[in-house]
Formats: sequence, C-alpha cells, structure tokens
Amino acid sequence: VKNGLITILKGLKIYTKFMKKMNFSYHNICLNLCTICNLKCSWCYNQTDKKNFLSLNDFSDFYTFIIKQNIDKVVLIGGEPTVHPDFISILNILADKQIYLTSNGLMFSNKEFLNNCIKTQKFLDGKMVGLKSISISLKGYDEASFFSTTKTNKFKYLCHAIENLNKCNIPISYSYIFNSHIPTGEQKNFLLFLKHYQISKIIISEPRPYFNGDKIIHTKTIDNLKDFLYYLESNDITTYFQP
Repeated sequence: VKNGLITILKGLKIYTKFMKKMNFSYHNICLNLCTICNLKCSWCYNQTDKKNFLSLNDFSDFYTFIIKQNIDKVVLIGGEPTVHPDFISILNILADKQIYLTSNGLMFSNKEFLNNCIKTQKFLDGKMVGLKSISISLKGYDEASFFSTTKTNKFKYLCHAIENLNKCNIPISYSYIFNSHIPTGEQKNFLLFLKHYQISKIIISEPRPYFNGDKIIHTKTIDNLKDFLYYLESNDITTYFQP
C-alpha cells in the first residue's frame, strides 16, 4: 500500500507540474482520513470493520507534494475523521488552508479536543484559514431514534457536543438523513430537539441504497418526507432538501 501511494504521489507531482505549465489550476480536495467510525449506521456506505487510517507520514508526503502549493480548501471526511489518532496533527499541518470538516460530532463532547481544533483558526493574507466550518450529520433526535440508526447508546455525547459547539465562534451546519420509520407523531420530538439546541437550519436528505448482507436495500420516503419538510418549515425551521 505504501509503495502504491508513493507511486500515486509521484504521478500527481508530475501532473501538478503539467497543470502549472498549461496555466490550469485546481483548488479544492476531499480527503478521506480513515474507514473507522464510532457509530454503525446501517445505511452508511462505509460498512467495513477494518481500521484503516491514512498514516501521518503518508499524509505529510501528500501535503508536501500536492496540497501545499496547489490546494486552498480541504474537506475532511471518513469514516469518522475525528477519530483518526493524528487528527489534531493533521489539522495543524493544514493550518494554512481552509478546512471544512464533515463529522457526526461526537468527539466534540470533549471540550479540550474541540479547543485544539479551533486553535488552528487564524487570518492569513486577509482570509480565515484553519478549521473554517463543521458540518454535523445528526443521527437521531432522542435516545431511541439515535439507537435505531447507530446501534449505539451515545446520544448524550451528541447533546454535549452540540452544547459545546454552540459556544464556539465557528460556522456549524447540520444535516439529517430522513428515515421512513419516523412516524408523524415523532415529528414534534424532532422539532423540539432542533429548537432546544437552537438549530434553525437543516439539510434533509434521503438514505442512499445500502447493503444488508448480500441484499441492496432501497428506502423510498418521498411522500412522508414532503410532510416532514412542510412541518419543519411551518415551525420556522429552514430546510434544504438534498436528493
């Protein structure tokens, strides 16, 4: 794997020189730091149990050869990127770039961890760099719904994380994958959760097809979803539907 990555990095370095020679440029990159996650959502594309991490050395090489001179914005994804053992070190290496993080948010229940992430923020050449924004994917709105989605009892960590994030001067966005098992009566609980944590805007999307054993599961929710979106909008929650 390491030899393969070195070959890719060499190829990208040559390609980068070609891009510069031809006066082309690219500025954004989406980087998957790991396959491991601290949740187990049934519909997630990442169903592996293997604990694969992009090593800090390989990341440093990738930064030196590709990101440093060519990339302005880096989107970090996973798995769950914040569980990477060198996550803070990776943020520090990227501190002169604009970093956009997609996360389930649980690690931000730890105030010290959150503070270490925020410390990467600074102004450079008239613009904010470091951790610029965090996109939190909500997995539930109470203990039962959270367990139904994740098969874990970690809802309290999500609540603590949102409380900590609300005290930070960093843009936070929230998204939720709508599941058809949410009955009409539960819409009120979802709304109460959003109101309690002062979440006034949310991106709503449908589950992607996922594997359950050797079967591909397709969840169709569009009719119920329309009612759900209307209910939130009528209660002063701005929604964005993402197919």
